Amino acid sequence: MFQGIQNVSGLDSRENQLQDLADKLPNLGVAVNQNEKVIIYKRSDTFYTQHTTMTLNNDSTRAAITYNFAPNVISWVLGVCFFPLGFLIFIVANNAKSDFENSVALL
Repeated sequence: MFQGIQNVSGLDSRENQLQDLADKLPNLGVAVNQNEKVIIYKRSDTFYTQHTTMTLNNDSTRAAITYNFAPNVISWVLGVCFFPLGFLIFIVANNAKSDFENSVALL
């Protein structure tokens, strides 16, 4: 529901570029798939699930970080049951996305 993509440039072409980049970002979660060009992270919180994919381009000088913050079942139930104020629960996922975007912007 709340998603985006950020490009990070200016990387040097040494090994473990994505892992070094991931170490600088907070709260990525658990790496569910990993190779030298792509790392996929998943993190579940109380009100949302975060999916983050970090992809290195062919010359290893740029990386694309794709992220998705999706409200989970608890958020939808609270949103529907306590309509219209219940949908304020989605602010939690939106704020998490904004915090992640700010962290990526500082790289």
